[in-house]
Amino acid sequence: MKPYGWMFSGMFAGSVKGPGFFWEKEWGTVTAYNYIFLFLPLVRAFLRTNQLSIFQQDNARSHTAKITTAALCLMEVLVLLWLAHSPDLNPIENVWFVMKDWVEYEYDI
Repeated sequence: MKPYGWMFSGMFAGSVKGPGFFWEKEWGTVTAYNYIFLFLPLVRAFLRTNQLSIFQQDNARSHTAKITTAALCLMEVLVLLWLAHSPDLNPIENVWFVMKDWVEYEYDI
């Protein structure tokens, strides 16, 4: 694990900003189990509150694990299928680049 840095997840739909989530270093790496129990409840609540039907995520192992797929199914969350080696066209990636640049500039990292 890196001695510095952040892991942050967030979501949006059009102009509607969803919740952000900071991953605490002491939780270790993102496993399917802690992804299901710590992050997916936020996803489900955001989707239901905003009457959205499809969730987009990348192909990280914790996102595509059989247990995660089963949990999403039980939560009635539909996931946009993403081919394994597709280019990352997720619009949130552009936001992360801007945020990272800003933090590095402001904090001289």
